[in-house]
Amino acid sequence: MPANGGTTCRFMRPRALTPPTVQLGNSGIDPPAQIPQRDIIDAQMAFFGTGCIINEQVIIQDQEGVLAWVSERLAVAMRQAEDLKEEYLLAA
Repeated sequence: MPANGGTTCRFMRPRALTPPTVQLGNSGIDPPAQIPQRDIIDAQMAFFGTGCIINEQVIIQDQEGVLAWVSERLAVAMRQAEDLKEEYLLAA
């Protein structure tokens, strides 16, 4: 989302076409045409975030392990926040 772009994001989902059931022959008659359609879905966006402070000295050569561990912890926290949000919406 661009800065100051609002909180609604619009998605377009195409509808499935009917599978062809008319066999093509040499008569020159075309099967009936289909009109492609799509559904418009508006989604309300919500933005959440958190941060971590690493309060230990990390040697440059060993920083990947510490940063990977912190990233994993952040991912777990974000998944838990998503679960809490879903529980809140279902209870409402």
